Amino acid sequence: MWLNEASLSYRPAYQLRHTYASRMLMAGANPAWLAQQMGHKNWDMISAVYAKWIPGQDPNYINKLADKLGQISC
Repeated sequence: MWLNEASLSYRPAYQLRHTYASRMLMAGANPAWLAQQMGHKNWDMISAVYAKWIPGQDPNYINKLADKLGQISC
């Protein structure tokens, strides 16, 4: 099998859910929205499993929120 030739381990397609979730969170996706996209009833699973992928303190976070709300940032 070509995976063995390339020294890669097999990963089932289901693993793509984890890639999708972690990449979306790193990009700043709303965890509640992501939970809905993944079919969860709430975002408890997202916070328990993927919390480490939610970006840390962003010094421009307040300014970004203000911009999204159409307000003047400080």
